[in-house]
Amino acid sequence: MMSATSQAASPAVAQVKHAVVADDHPLVRRGLVLVLEGLGVTTLASVDSGDAVLAAAAQHKPDLVIVDMSMPCGGLTLVERLHRDHPNAAILVYSTFAEKDVALACFIAGASGYVWKAGPEGELETAIDRLLSGRRYMSLAVSEQLADRLSGSGDATAAPHQSLSKRELQVFEYLARGLSLAEAATNLGVSPNTVSTYRSRVLRKLGIARDAELVRYAVRHGLIEA
Repeated sequence: MMSATSQAASPAVAQVKHAVVADDHPLVRRGLVLVLEGLGVTTLASVDSGDAVLAAAAQHKPDLVIVDMSMPCGGLTLVERLHRDHPNAAILVYSTFAEKDVALACFIAGASGYVWKAGPEGELETAIDRLLSGRRYMSLAVSEQLADRLSGSGDATAAPHQSLSKRELQVFEYLARGLSLAEAATNLGVSPNTVSTYRSRVLRKLGIARDAELVRYAVRHGLIEA
């Protein structure tokens, strides 16, 4: 007997068969595989890190890649590399973060969709359907924040990190996750001196003095998990 989810799958989704999923929690990966299966999409690889998803995408050339933001070697740089190396693949970020600036940074980096893990039932299926139909999708929670901001009913003052450039936000993310300047430089493909310059800009814009404060700031604003 066909499930309700299978019946709801659109013809566009049913025609697309290849996906790669990446999350460092096995139960989340299993859930993603089941959702994709219900939509008629075959998961060719289920992995737990950014490095592994890059390798899997290179091997399988999927139509869809679903990635977590906070898994090892994840984040904006992963999204950027996936988009650069696989421009025809739809990239869906499935994240614990519901902040609008994180979602927008992901879209700038090349994501096609952004879904909050604590979002309403059925939202993930809707997002997958839209992405595989060549469209984009932003989580309802994030969309409401943006609507509030545009209508003037949200916070009048933007958080300081919203003024960071894409590269500054990447450096901020790496340092907040505990990477050294050298490690961040390797991941970004730049020199440690360049990363140090971006670090100084980030600290100045956020109004903080030490890297330890970067971590506290990131946790307080939901940019990384505690």
